[in-house]
Amino acid sequence: MKKLLLMLALGVMTFLTSYAQTRQLSGKVTDTKGAAIANASVIVKGSKVGVNTSEDGSFKLSVPANAKTLVVKSINFSDVEVSIG
Repeated sequence: MKKLLLMLALGVMTFLTSYAQTRQLSGKVTDTKGAAIANASVIVKGSKVGVNTSEDGSFKLSVPANAKTLVVKSINFSDVEVSIG
């Protein structure tokens, strides 16, 4: 299986506090060559909070303030866990 390289733009990932108990994350899921991965699932580990990436691999997600890890899944790729923060 191919391995996802998550350029969730962790350095560029946006953390906006919209409410005291949630924060907004945005990023982009790409493969090891930088090609966008459309329809990948981006899920807060241990929850049902998640979204699918758009055609260009980008996503926006409102997560609980205490969320620590995202799990990214896509067909034909290995699942990847990414620390938030």
